[in-house]
Amino acid sequence: MILLFTGIVPIANNQCISMPEYRKAITKEEANTLPIYRFTGRVHLISSVEAAEKAESFFTEEKIYGLDTETKPVFKKGVFHPVSLLQIANEEEVFIFRLKRTGLPDYIISLLENKNIVKAGIDLLRDIKELGDYASFNAQSIIDLNAMAKKLGFESVGAKKLSALLYGQRISKSQQTSNWETPILSKEQITYAATDAIISRKIYVKLKSLQDAAHLQGK
Repeated sequence: MILLFTGIVPIANNQCISMPEYRKAITKEEANTLPIYRFTGRVHLISSVEAAEKAESFFTEEKIYGLDTETKPVFKKGVFHPVSLLQIANEEEVFIFRLKRTGLPDYIISLLENKNIVKAGIDLLRDIKELGDYASFNAQSIIDLNAMAKKLGFESVGAKKLSALLYGQRISKSQQTSNWETPILSKEQITYAATDAIISRKIYVKLKSLQDAAHLQGK
């Protein structure tokens, strides 16, 4: 197991709460021995402007989202592609926008600009910059999970290793270089894309709890 032991964090009235301590590094070989996590919840694949308009009602109350993007891989020097997919995860569901068909909806721009809503992801600042090909916006409350983890002392970062360290499971990267502009996405591609977004949210929630505990300890 990745979880090592339980630490004690003092709180008000001389009471204590138990907080888990985690290993801060893991090798690729160690991570590969862990069970694979795949998201099995509800996924909304949004492939038209009309579908994007209908999805707006789902983005009203959530305060934490996991974000990720996928782009058609490039195998020739000097060739660039715009972002193909934008994946946004709340606590229970994932929304996948096929951006070349939907564009970047106004309500998603508002979400990205809302300072009261956390948007967390791996190397997310790069993803946000690339989304600028679709619209101009001033993103707020963008959390780069790699940077957050490093501030908490983690040496191993990235979605695969952080999910291994924090949850004892790894995520598969087998679909990473698949064609994200194929007319019909495969079940494996959809599961991969959804998992990347939901694990970002899960990693943020766990790192935030560790961050809060560190503040209680005065670190």
